[in-house]
Amino acid sequence: MHNNNIISKYAITHDMHMKRGMMSHLIYQLLLNKERKLTFNNQRSVISSGCGEDAPTITPSFSYVDGVKRSYITAIGKHYDKNNPTPLIIAFHGRTNSNEMVRSYYGIEKAAEGNAIIVYPSGLPQE
Repeated sequence: MHNNNIISKYAITHDMHMKRGMMSHLIYQLLLNKERKLTFNNQRSVISSGCGEDAPTITPSFSYVDGVKRSYITAIGKHYDKNNPTPLIIAFHGRTNSNEMVRSYYGIEKAAEGNAIIVYPSGLPQE
């Protein structure tokens, strides 16, 4: 299943239970194959679904999760190439420092040498 990209979007191990979303995805992939809209060739695709897209002119800085606005900093590496897969790094951190501070002291962008998309989410305030 992994080599044919049937369910490779999930990290599945032999000892875990599949959730509804995973099972739905599996069934959908198998139905596409049955309808001959998807052919299994036993060659794993390594290209992410985002490949082929130009970098946005304005980087995303927020999204809504369960109706709550969540802010983040997005840094797109200077060597981003829409025709090549690009690593995505999410820099999680504790709630005591801002994402701007985390960006400054983690040093991820320097280490990635412009070859990654890095997201620094803001922590939620303590309730």
